[in-house]
Amino acid sequence: MIPVPTGTRVWLATGHTDMRKGFDALRHGLHVAKYLKAIRWRTPFDTICKAWTKDSTRFKIGSRHLIPGSNT
Repeated sequence: MIPVPTGTRVWLATGHTDMRKGFDALRHGLHVAKYLKAIRWRTPFDTICKAWTKDSTRFKIGSRHLIPGSNT
């Protein structure tokens, strides 16, 4: 048994966790998972697509969106 001082944080990696990126990347990943859980695991694109199929009259096509750009 390893003695651990009081107040020390201990992280347990169970499963396929890549710890080479450090704890900042792990914390960011947990933050993203918490955000996705809050929006029921749907990305903003999924939410817009679901709203479009439910009621497409909410979306308006503006004339500025139809102007051809450098990528057309």
